[in-house]
Amino acid sequence: IRQNNWQPAADLLKPLRAQIGDNAVVLHYLARCFYELGDYQQAVELNQTLKNVVAKKWQDSDQQRLQLYRNALSNQQGQSLPEAPNPYLLMIAYMF
Repeated sequence: IRQNNWQPAADLLKPLRAQIGDNAVVLHYLARCFYELGDYQQAVELNQTLKNVVAKKWQDSDQQRLQLYRNALSNQQGQSLPEAPNPYLLMIAYMF
């Protein structure tokens, strides 16, 4: 992911999601992969699932990302996103 290898990352995350289910970290990164690959519909759907999974821990930054994905879906064009956050820090944030 850090080297912008979105397709290989998605290829690894999809079976991981199938194995462990709707994990917040996996959903976050899989949505990001689909967004970067131009599959905005999948990005929006995964982000909506993430919203349901984390429920009360959903934050303004998460809502902004969802809106960005929705905008890309309606415009059929994404914009550059900053580097993805450290997955371990993200996992800790969603756990606590």
